Amino acid sequence: MAKTTKQKGIKANITTKRNKYIIVLSWYNDENKRQQKWVSTDLDATPENKELVNIQAGKIRQEYEKKYITYHGDILFEDYMKWWVNARKNKWAETTYHTYKQIVFSVIEPYFKNRKIKLCDLKPLDIQRFYDYQMEENRKSANTIHHYHANIHDALKYAVKMEFISYNPADVIELPKKVKPHHNFYTPAELKILLNGVKNHTLEPVVLLGAWFGLRREEICGLKWQYVDFENKCLHVEGVLTYKGGLRYEQRTKTEKSTRVLNMPDVCVEYLQELKQIQERRHKRNQKYNKNYLEFVCVRENGDIIRPDYVTRYFPILCEKCGLKPIKFHELRHTNISLLVSSGEDVKKVQEWAGHSTYKTTMDIYGHLLPNNQSSLVKALTDVLC
Repeated sequence: MAKTTKQKGIKANITTKRNKYIIVLSWYNDENKRQQKWVSTDLDATPENKELVNIQAGKIRQEYEKKYITYHGDILFEDYMKWWVNARKNKWAETTYHTYKQIVFSVIEPYFKNRKIKLCDLKPLDIQRFYDYQMEENRKSANTIHHYHANIHDALKYAVKMEFISYNPADVIELPKKVKPHHNFYTPAELKILLNGVKNHTLEPVVLLGAWFGLRREEICGLKWQYVDFENKCLHVEGVLTYKGGLRYEQRTKTEKSTRVLNMPDVCVEYLQELKQIQERRHKRNQKYNKNYLEFVCVRENGDIIRPDYVTRYFPILCEKCGLKPIKFHELRHTNISLLVSSGEDVKKVQEWAGHSTYKTTMDIYGHLLPNNQSSLVKALTDVLC
C-alpha cells in the first residue's frame, strides 16, 4: 500500500527582536492561504539559550498544529469530496461550482457512502468499480463517465498538492472511449419555417437571436439593452443569465473568447428597435409590469425574464408545432455555425463569431462541413504524374 503523507504542518522558525528570541509560525490553511503567527519568548538571544528556544518552538508548533491544522488523510473519501467542492467554491464560476456540487452530492457521495473508504486508502480499483457501476447499472454514457472522472481527478490532484495523500489514484484509470455527439441541424428551408412559425410567440426574440448569431442559451437570456449598439449596428456579448442554484446574472461569458462583438444585419437592427419600443409601451400601460428586468432584451409581455430552463423545455415543443423535427435549442446554434462553415466562410472568423476558445474546437465539430477543396490537390498530382 502506498505510503500516506499528511498535509504539511506548521513550520517554526526562530528569529530575534530586541535581543530576544522570537518564534515565527507559518502554515497553509484549508483554502491553501498562508498564515503566520509571531510568538514572543522571554529568552535572551544568546548561544546558551539556543537549545532551550528550539525545545520551546517544538512545543508551541505542536500546540498550534492541534488548533489550526486539519489532517485529511483519514477522512472518508465521500466526505473529502464534499469538503473539496465547497473549499474550491470561490475558485470557480457559479455554474461550474453547482455542476461539480451536483455530481459530488448526487452521484459520488451516495455510491461511496456505505463503502467507508478512507481518502488515504482509496485505490484505482475503487474508482474503476464506481465507473463500471455507473455504466452498467445506471446506463451512464462514456461521455458522462469522463465528466465524473474530471471531477474526481481534480479533487485528488488537489489532495496530492495539499499532501493529504502521496499520489493520485485516478491517474492510472483507463477511461472508456468518448462517443462523438451527434448534432442535429436545420436546413436553410427548415430554418425559414421555424422563423415564420415563431412569430408572436414568447420565444420569438430568443429564437431569432439564436438563428441570427448562434448565441448560447445563457448568452441570449442574459443580453441587456445596453449591449445592443444600434448606432454602430453591433451586439456585444458580455454576460450570461444562469439558473443553477437560483436565477442569477453574471458579468462574464463561458470562456474569454466568448466575450465578443457581432455585427447586426439590418433586419436584426429593425426588429430589436421595434421590440424595444413595444416593451417600453407595455411598461407604461401595465401597472403590474415587472420592472426588475427592464434592462434585459428577452422578457415576457408582463416583463418577467425568460429563463434558460424555459427555453430548454419549450423550444423542442415549438419546433414540433412548426411541423419540424424537434431539436435542442443548442442545436440552433449548431445550425447557425454549420451554415457559415458549409458556405465556405473562413473557419478562423467562424471561431471568433461562435466564441469558441480555440480554432481546434471549431474544426472538431464543424470541420467535416467544409466544402470539398481537393480539386487543387488532384490537379497538382496530375501535373507531376501525368
